[in-house]
Amino acid sequence: MNKKHFGKRIPFYDKKILQEQEEKFEDILPADIHYQAYVSYLNLVGDEDSKVLVYFEKKFFIELTESVFDYLSDIEEVLTTEFYHHYLIPDDDFIDFKLKLDWFTFNGYLTGIEFSGRLEIFLTGLLDQNTEESFFPPLLYAEKDRLMFELPSTFTAFFPVDIMAGAMQCNKAKQEEITHLKYRAHGIFHIQQETTTHYFFLHTATNEEFNVTKKSFNIPLDTSKQEYWITTVALWNNEYYISGMCLPCPYEGEKIYHRNIEMQQSFQKHFLPYRQHIEQTALDYRNEAANFFGNDLIVFEKRQQLQERLTQFGKWYFDTVADKSKLAAESKPVDFMLPKELLTANKIALFIPPADGLQFITRHQQLLWHRFWFQ
Repeated sequence: MNKKHFGKRIPFYDKKILQEQEEKFEDILPADIHYQAYVSYLNLVGDEDSKVLVYFEKKFFIELTESVFDYLSDIEEVLTTEFYHHYLIPDDDFIDFKLKLDWFTFNGYLTGIEFSGRLEIFLTGLLDQNTEESFFPPLLYAEKDRLMFELPSTFTAFFPVDIMAGAMQCNKAKQEEITHLKYRAHGIFHIQQETTTHYFFLHTATNEEFNVTKKSFNIPLDTSKQEYWITTVALWNNEYYISGMCLPCPYEGEKIYHRNIEMQQSFQKHFLPYRQHIEQTALDYRNEAANFFGNDLIVFEKRQQLQERLTQFGKWYFDTVADKSKLAAESKPVDFMLPKELLTANKIALFIPPADGLQFITRHQQLLWHRFWFQ
């Protein structure tokens, strides 16, 4: 994945250094050991709410890399198996593939520490809420399904399903099919028809039709009593499967319409026209912000100055750019609320990236100094 996006197999290292190591060593590279030690350390000392800043070239990682590499080099013969040659071949059945992805995500060395930790946090939340114990298995199953497909790693920014796709022994088309599982169709579905092998699902928000195989279900759905279901649908080998839980929908009639509006982002993020609309809207917003502020990096000496300017931008955008035909009559300009870590900060830089929203940098002077120092 890293090579696809950044032109080199692992981050932090210069491409020339990686090439030299690949030419010099036969199998395991020092760079692999160094990177794995670094990522494992970040996973152990950090969490979702508290990110740590650790230098890649820390003496500890360099010495650990040398020790592990020397230890492995001293082993005269390393026993190997053909396990991964068979394990990393995509399965015909989606459920079988999910079992492999489950192991890869929660037990593999690349993502296991972080994502098993996330699962433990979710379980702790269930305990804190005094959730009935019989609900634990289905809720944990649904959460694991969400983590595997929909959540990127906080340290690599890659999704577990993307990383596994890059490791699978298959052609490019199949790898793309695997990575596209991030965009599974989720929402409220109406079962329009049932055959001996399939259910015909209609997505009530996008009007897409999905011919879902009954192999997805341990217990058949009782369509005579329930027509609407909340679930997630995944495409695998030209067949649609249920991914995660399939629960009866508690909404009826007009309430389904309003729920689809409330959950628009969640229910339509798989839908290409919706994603394209959101991307274009965000890009237009970014360009209007750059025009208003006159630059893509603006430094404010005081927090109050930044707050006032953001308020002015919000009012200007509402008055001159926003399409009010789609807004309620009582709509008002957005109030920008600065993150709590900025409430006592000064010398804040407002950064407007080329393809993103507004970002705030509190140590921009130090960061710029380090950047120029290392160039």
